[in-house]
Amino acid sequence: MHQESVLMISPPPVHTRSARTQRSRTQVAHRMGVSLLELVISMGLLAVIMLPVISLMATSHKVYTASSHRHDGDYARRTALDAAGRVTQGAQTIVATGANYVDLQFPSGELGRLSFNGAGLTWTAAGTTQLLAIGLTQGRFSVGVAPGANSTAGGLLLVEVASRQAGEPQDSWSSAQFWIRPPI
Repeated sequence: MHQESVLMISPPPVHTRSARTQRSRTQVAHRMGVSLLELVISMGLLAVIMLPVISLMATSHKVYTASSHRHDGDYARRTALDAAGRVTQGAQTIVATGANYVDLQFPSGELGRLSFNGAGLTWTAAGTTQLLAIGLTQGRFSVGVAPGANSTAGGLLLVEVASRQAGEPQDSWSSAQFWIRPPI
């Protein structure tokens, strides 16, 4: 039998880097954290970036809150005036008035009182009181005569309501006029 011999050829020698380079790479590869100086610098950069963002968000929140309060006040006044128009519709005579109330008479003979109290605008008729609108700070009523008309043509009922926005020194007023006329 014939035996073959196998010749093993080894690869050419690889040039290795210096021991110092290998040691520094090994140290960097095993390093798991950051130094305190790196942490302080990165937090400082984050603060510099976040400060304008937080300032913008705070300003936006203030504007949104002020707008929301203004909208709430506008809505309360508009609701009150709409409700006053609904309950006075069909009234034919203004029976009595005061700074905070007006008494109206309807064709059926029914009497009703539109008034303002600390809770808001109310309507009282047939012994029942309904709260028409809340969120108001003031309300007042006045009666006049339309320009060029006389009192037999009816009265002009002026209803004024106010609400105050949070942080504002004075009330915002809205008004509406309603023609209360006797049957012709």
